[in-house]
Amino acid sequence: LGLGAFVLVVGAFFFLLFQSVRAGGKNAALVRLYSFGVCGAMFTMLVHGLVDVPYFKNDLAVFFWLLIFYAVCLHRLAYERTTI
Repeated sequence: LGLGAFVLVVGAFFFLLFQSVRAGGKNAALVRLYSFGVCGAMFTMLVHGLVDVPYFKNDLAVFFWLLIFYAVCLHRLAYERTTI
């Protein structure tokens, strides 16, 4: 059950970033730049987790959830509409 939840959260993370990169709009270049950076940070954390247990260190556990938060913010920024 825990592994399924973890795979769901990480899958949703990469799905949101993929949608953010594909989205157009006035913030497209900025969103793409930050999306690649956040994606690289998560990928590094997941690969490092194959040989160590980074999540159980307190600062990296918070960093994991901050990356999820950044992905949601970038997704919202990518689909932001200007209203006058």
